[in-house]
Order: sequence, then C-alpha cells, then structure tokens
Amino acid sequence: VKQMYGIVGVYNVKQLEEYRDTPIGKIMSVTSCGNYNEGEEDIIDRLDGWIDWMLLIMEEGVAEFNIEGTKFTVKKNDAVLIPPKVTYSFELGYGVKYKYMHFTSDSFPNHLGLTEYKYHLDNPLRLHNLIDTLVFQMFNGNVYHYENSSAYGMLVLIELANLLNRDSIPKSQKDLAMNVLNNGFRGSGTVAEYAKAAGMGEREFSEHIKKRTGVSPKEYIVRKRIAAIQERIMNEPAKSLKDIAKSECGYTNYQYFIRVFKRYTGMTPLEYRKEVNKKHSD
Repeated sequence: VKQMYGIVGVYNVKQLEEYRDTPIGKIMSVTSCGNYNEGEEDIIDRLDGWIDWMLLIMEEGVAEFNIEGTKFTVKKNDAVLIPPKVTYSFELGYGVKYKYMHFTSDSFPNHLGLTEYKYHLDNPLRLHNLIDTLVFQMFNGNVYHYENSSAYGMLVLIELANLLNRDSIPKSQKDLAMNVLNNGFRGSGTVAEYAKAAGMGEREFSEHIKKRTGVSPKEYIVRKRIAAIQERIMNEPAKSLKDIAKSECGYTNYQYFIRVFKRYTGMTPLEYRKEVNKKHSD
C-alpha cells in the first residue's frame, strides 16, 4: 500500500481514498497537516497545480507568494487559502514558521464565504490551537482519526471565517451558488460541477444564477474572466498577453481568446493594451 510522508507523520492513501466516499468524507477530508519550523530559506512550487486545498497560517517570518500570476507578501498572522488545481509557488525567507492544512472538499470553503487567496487575522490564537489539535487527531492512530480530523478541519475553517467576521458568508443557497462561481470562474469546471459544489441540480443552479445576474452561468463566467484579464493588462503592461490569458483564466488557444475578448470589449487584447497605455501616457 502506498504511503505518503509529511513533516508530522504518515497516513495510508488507500484508506483515505475509501474514507472520502463516506458521508463525512464527502463534506471534507484532511489529507495532510502540520507545523513548518525549519526556519531555512526555501522555494516551494506547485506549478502543475495541486490536487487539494491548502490553508497556510503564518506564525513568523515572511513569504512571497505567486498564485496564478498574482504576487503578494505573507507575514505573521496572515492566512493563505488556495483552491485545488490552482498553480502556485512561494518563497520562504529565513526564520519562517507556519501551520498548514491540506484538504479536499467540494463546497465547504465556499459555504463559509472563503473565496479569497489572502486574509489578515487579528487574533489567531484559537485557530493555531485548533490546528495543533487537528495534527494530534490526524496522527494519533485512533480508529476514527479520519472522522476526528475532518471534524477539526471543519472547525479550523469555521474559526477562520469567524475571525474575518465575513459579511459574505452565504445566508441562502443562492448566495452559495454565487460564491461557487466567483471562486471558480478561473478554472475549467462545467456548469454541472459548479451546481454540484453548490448542492443544487444543474437546472436549479442555472435559474438561480440567471435571476441573480440576468445571464446564464456560462455568460457570467466569461464576463468575470474578461474583467479579470482587463485588470491584469492594466496592472502588468509588460507581461505577455498570451501569458495573461493562460495564467488568469486558462485560455490556451490564443486565437479563440482574441475572438472572445473582442466580442466583449469591441477590440483585440493588443488594441486594448494600446488604448490603456495611451490613457496612462495622457
């Protein structure tokens, strides 16, 4: 049986896969967790995309993150939450310490309104304590350690949402449907997959989105992508347009992307960049 090793222990991959088919495992499965206390400079990359969610809580030091081309600095009491299949890397400075949790879940973070990459926490002591308890539950060998770790993993995310006092926490299934799209529009998910993440049938999901936005889910996704790409073009005037299209929203066929961009903006990406540069020069 294949084994996977981490900083704090070892878990059985075959048993974990079987657990994911249980009722609790379908809500959330913690795949790895622990404390990074090496304190050495290092570069960690997931440039092919990672298979699950990653939550990181910085305790000491500084790290430079690059998530899908978005760069930012993470310091003490900052949290980073990265969805699955998103490409990222981060460079650790000397003296870095952090806690982390990897997990699988279709919709639990979205349900809590956790749709951003980075958060700042004013008093994360209880969050640190919960992660320490999670680590113990994950590796104590108890017959129900997967169930225990999932429960504490959910408590970790709930505490994160509580610390942020999120006004965006969904109050209804309609809000959850919007959160799923706003969090996942950069990915390659289908409408059926987004509907499943929101706990709805595809038709019900599409009706919810159209009532809320006036357009279909597919149309909403394209508009969100084009708006995100326009912002990147304005903020990164030297970056390749092909790289922006691919890294921001996964457009690997550049000619197709040009047609989509022109249909929504009235100009090609190059024409749009020239127009932006002209306004800045004026």
